Amino acid sequence: MVILEDDACLEPRFSQSVLDCLNGPFDFVRLWALFGEKRPQYSEIGAHEGRKLVMPTKYEHLLLMHFYLTLFVPICSVAYYITPKAAKAFVSASLYFNQPVDIIVNQTYLHHIPALTYIPISVSLHPNSANSNVVTEPNTPAQLKRYPLKDRLLAKIRRERTFAHFAKLYAHLV
Repeated sequence: MVILEDDACLEPRFSQSVLDCLNGPFDFVRLWALFGEKRPQYSEIGAHEGRKLVMPTKYEHLLLMHFYLTLFVPICSVAYYITPKAAKAFVSASLYFNQPVDIIVNQTYLHHIPALTYIPISVSLHPNSANSNVVTEPNTPAQLKRYPLKDRLLAKIRRERTFAHFAKLYAHLV
């Protein structure tokens, strides 16, 4: 099943990306992603915003030529391929949906479904997509919550262990 938000625009390679997902062994694949890590020493693919197939660094792997597994998980759920198995895992891992879907999907240590991204990106955002429906108080910028050092370190350890687990599990697909 492919899920698209209303501001998604299909690229010419969209059909091929869906076929690759259907034929691949993965249960969840982003077809568009927002790359937060753009420093080439950590993420060569993120530095190109997922638009080019380039040699990955030690923090990232390309599985079956197009499926991007990284320590620095991209965010956003504008477009993705998902199987019923992954959907059930996401729902069972989150007793209450008190966070955006993007956050739950990235918590791979809870649901054990790798968060992969199809490279090159096969969906783009509509030019008017910056007009968000998310509302904050007038004249107040939305602020990100700053987590305590202990929580950030635990999250980093979880992220590294999960990446190492999936990298080992899918090593035969590199």
